[in-house]
Amino acid sequence: MKKHFNIFVGLGSTLMLFGLLYLIVNLNDGSIKFALPVILSGVSLISVYLFMLDKTSILRHIKR
Repeated sequence: MKKHFNIFVGLGSTLMLFGLLYLIVNLNDGSIKFALPVILSGVSLISVYLFMLDKTSILRHIKR
């Protein structure tokens, strides 16, 4: 499960940071049309990982 954590959370946070940086650098009208789906896909990748975990794994992960 550690490998899945690295893949989903790493890719999701990279997508969110890329979307936020693109939105900050390009503050014109068309940038929100590209940056918002990128940010939302990053959030959805992290939430997919959280839904894959069961409750005991989440509690064990929080306690660490």
